[in-house]
Amino acid sequence: MLLRLTFAAAACCTLSSAVLADEFAFSDFAETVVIGSVSLDNARALPAQPVSTITAGKLTVTLEKTRLEDVQVAFGGTIQNDGEAGNGITWLCYAAADATLWFSAFTGDGTVSQVTSEADTTHAATSGCSQAPAALTVIDYGIPGLGAPLADFTAKFGKVEDDVGLYSYSSEVTAPESADFRIFQYVIVIAPAGTISGITVGQATSN
Repeated sequence: MLLRLTFAAAACCTLSSAVLADEFAFSDFAETVVIGSVSLDNARALPAQPVSTITAGKLTVTLEKTRLEDVQVAFGGTIQNDGEAGNGITWLCYAAADATLWFSAFTGDGTVSQVTSEADTTHAATSGCSQAPAALTVIDYGIPGLGAPLADFTAKFGKVEDDVGLYSYSSEVTAPESADFRIFQYVIVIAPAGTISGITVGQATSN
C-alpha cells in the first residue's frame, strides 16, 4: 500500500493508505511510513514546526511549494505514480551510496508533501528508484538525521514512547498567509539501535 496524507487525515492527525502497484516493493521503514498506515494520535505535540527548510544537494525543498518536477530537473530520475488522480501518490526516489531518498506528493498539484531518508538501499531498484547523482548524497532536514544518535533528537524535541518502533512528533500552526488555514507537520524517525536509520518529514495545509 502507498501512503497518502489527506487534508481530512491531517485534521485528525492520522496517516491513511492507498493501493501499492504490484511492481514495487519497499523496505521496512518505507513500507511502514511511506506506504503503511501510521497513527499520529500519540505523537508528541510541538509548539512550532520542527522543520522549516530541507536541503537536498543544491536544491532547497519547501514542503507544499517545491514541485516534483523541480526535484527531477535537479537530480534526474523517473516520476512514479500510483492511484487515481487526486487520490494517489506521486514520487521520485534515489539510491545513494548508503541511503534511499524519497520525495513524495500526495496532492494533485505535484508539490512535495513528504521527504524520506532511509539508511538502506536493499529495495531501491524495485521501488522504482533511480541512481542518485553525485550531487545528491544526503538530505539535510536542519535537525538530527540519518546516523545521528536518537538522544540528540530527543534532546531537541523531547522524549516520546516508540510506537511499533517509530518515534513521532507533530505540530499544527496557523498559516502565515491566512488565519483560516492550519499547517500540520509531522516528523517520524526510527532508531532500532539508538541511532537514527530512517526519518520522514511531511506536511499538509487545510482549513
